[in-house]
Amino acid sequence: MTSPKRMVILCKIKATTSLVESSINYCAEIRTLFIVYWFHLMDMSPWLCHSY
Repeated sequence: MTSPKRMVILCKIKATTSLVESSINYCAEIRTLFIVYWFHLMDMSPWLCHSY
């Protein structure tokens, strides 16, 4: 049987991993929204194209 200390460490590792995964997913969603918004801006104002 695993010791309580080891269990706590494993628990923390699991929690950290899931937190990292969810924040990566969140960032991916934000990035997608930003890209869509950016291209929408490009369509709206052609004069911005030279800065892109």
